[in-house]
Amino acid sequence: EVVDYALDRGVRIIPEIDVPGHAASYVKGYPEIMADCFQKYYYNINDFALNPAVPKTYEVLEGLVTDVVKSSKSSFLHLGGDEVVYGCWDQDKSILQYKQENGITSDNELLGIFVEKVQKIAISRGATPVHWEEVFKAGLADVVSPQTIFQVWTGAEFVSQCTAAGFRTVASPSEVWYLDHADNTWDVMFNYDPSTNLTSSQQAL
Repeated sequence: EVVDYALDRGVRIIPEIDVPGHAASYVKGYPEIMADCFQKYYYNINDFALNPAVPKTYEVLEGLVTDVVKSSKSSFLHLGGDEVVYGCWDQDKSILQYKQENGITSDNELLGIFVEKVQKIAISRGATPVHWEEVFKAGLADVVSPQTIFQVWTGAEFVSQCTAAGFRTVASPSEVWYLDHADNTWDVMFNYDPSTNLTSSQQAL
């Protein structure tokens, strides 16, 4: 109903399943797929992350992605990827063992493995994956699908970087278009042109 209501008014709703970070809600239903964040990061549930070393994680996400894509009828699915607190992964013994056994030398590399697996699930269900810019900034441009869309939020300069790498990009820099920033007045929002200083090929993205 929400999707149809919006579509009648020229608005496209893109559902987001923010993973592997911002995942505290999974604690209640599937605690076995959570990284060991509880003791060190208990003060901020936004810091809780999923455990990318556990097969069950991808089973749960496959079911969730399937349900969301089917129910929303969306051809796009935002998979998050922002603000993953690597400290959770670095203190989890199962993750450390997984990294050692698979020759994984960095958390960015581990994030790449996670992103690649979850993207394949979304694509297999007919959805184009969208990620926050952190996935790009982690050096995963060669890991993600070429059809990936990146959404920029921390700074307008990353619009240029993502499009220069050939990716379609959603420009939503917080210093311009975030409604919870008191200094983002209407004239600031309407005067921002995300295509400024981009080449014609970048502008097309």
